[in-house]
Amino acid sequence: MSVSGQLRKIEQRIRAKAHIVAETVCNQIMEETKEKLRFLTMKNWYNNYDPKVYRRSYDFVKSIVGKVTHLGLTYTIEVKFDSQLIKPEYRHNEGWNAHMSFDQSPFTEELIDVIEFGATGIQSNPRRGYGAHMLKDTQSWLNQYAKKEFQQRFQQSFK
Repeated sequence: MSVSGQLRKIEQRIRAKAHIVAETVCNQIMEETKEKLRFLTMKNWYNNYDPKVYRRSYDFVKSIVGKVTHLGLTYTIEVKFDSQLIKPEYRHNEGWNAHMSFDQSPFTEELIDVIEFGATGIQSNPRRGYGAHMLKDTQSWLNQYAKKEFQQRFQQSFK
């Protein structure tokens, strides 16, 4: 086998290992990011007050999902709230419906924005004007953490 043929084989092995390592590291960082978003959602939203007129479903925090995709050696980590997992529920005797308006129309898509950026409406709404900013806070954490962490883990795997 020629030297160039041997170099191609070595390059193929390195690329194959790089894909395995990158996918493993990205999946680890994705799971850590989901945990960070769960933590910040609990801290900034759920633990901030105790509702008196309704029971919580915790669908919002349970709707956090993530996935890793790649195109060549470009990997993307996506962590989000999946609005399909937030179930609207009519609660006739509880005062507040779960994830739906008083006219019983669901607002699971809008709920994410309302929680992140703050609610509007009547003065008595305990969340009026208060945004939990758990997505913004998770993004800030990720910007500081992920690149450095990815580089360290990637380099360690090739030692």
